Amino acid sequence: RGLMIERSEYFRFMLRETGMIESDLEEITLSDVDARTFACLINFIHTDRLEITLEDNSLDLVLNLLINSDYFGLSRARSICETIVCKYIDAETAIDILFFATIYNAEHLESYCLEFIASESTLRVQIAELFKQRIRSIPKG
Repeated sequence: RGLMIERSEYFRFMLRETGMIESDLEEITLSDVDARTFACLINFIHTDRLEITLEDNSLDLVLNLLINSDYFGLSRARSICETIVCKYIDAETAIDILFFATIYNAEHLESYCLEFIASESTLRVQIAELFKQRIRSIPKG
């Protein structure tokens, strides 16, 4: 509990602030995060390392870790996740990861995606088409 308060803004507020129900509870229920993701983050809080095994090493898990690292105020874990996600960027994933990076304000990841896309002529065409579709979908008024 002490480490969680020390390392996470989220838990610091939740467990220290007077008037927060959770500050008096022995056990806290978190419904917005899956067990595997939370276990990785708890391990990070204790060891300052994100340990992801080969069978765990999936893009979905790392993206969930990135989202939840941000949510729980674990900026170093978030940065590590951005670096790991960069390893998944290829011609098939670059556009989706770019949209993810933009939505979650992952600046390093967004920059890496844009550099990758700029180096791939077929992706530049796809991005231009997607951009045109988005512009057309904006209601005029």
